[in-house]
Amino acid sequence: MKFINGLILFAIAPLSACAPKRDFTLSPPANTQWVDIEVVAPLNTTAFPLNALYRSSVCLHERRQADMSKVKSRGYNPVHMALQLDAGGRVYRQRVAVDGGGPCEWKLSMITLGIEYSRTDHLVKDAEIGTAVGLKVAFDNEASNNGYYAPVHNELIYSLVYYPYIRESYLGKPERSLSLYGEKSFMPYRITIDTDKNGKIVFLPTVDEKKIVKLEGGRSMKDNDNGKIIYPDGSIDKDKVRPDYNKLKNMK
Repeated sequence: MKFINGLILFAIAPLSACAPKRDFTLSPPANTQWVDIEVVAPLNTTAFPLNALYRSSVCLHERRQADMSKVKSRGYNPVHMALQLDAGGRVYRQRVAVDGGGPCEWKLSMITLGIEYSRTDHLVKDAEIGTAVGLKVAFDNEASNNGYYAPVHNELIYSLVYYPYIRESYLGKPERSLSLYGEKSFMPYRITIDTDKNGKIVFLPTVDEKKIVKLEGGRSMKDNDNGKIIYPDGSIDKDKVRPDYNKLKNMK
């Protein structure tokens, strides 16, 4: 799926042996805290499988530096979880253990969740499903050390309006895709959960299909033809690589 794009969180180096033994088994203890996940997918969209990253201070990841010396860090264990769709066909749910347990004593470090288009033909013909939108939620400082993650306590309920985003490229093999476009692809948050409580994450996106924004790629390597952004009102931004979300949002 294309929801795992250039920024996706789990495109990391191959797993190395744990110390003393590699074991990616999750076996949450009876007293673990849980995080209840809910994604409400608008019409023509679907929730992609939830991505949970666990880390371990028992089973370490070992790598070599340029001088061939060994460096050890917390081991990591990416887990993909299907969300359960309710009878109404729009609400997806899953429950994730904060303490993953197992011989490596896995602890939840990051969750990535969101939606992508489930079809394209209602808006554009002969297009592939493009990139997705959603949330990336950190549960420890290691996961949130790359940029600013807005702090939340115990629960996160997030809603934003997204827009259809058609991208067309013409250099080389012509391609067309339909994505969702928001203020950011994945909004970053850092959640802390009280020891006597469970966490909750609810994603409530809205898609406004009356406002379609389009990126037309350059058609020639000559004359500085870098393409253009075409907004729903017909206005054009040349030499831009991303639409202006606020401009799009404020259009009537």
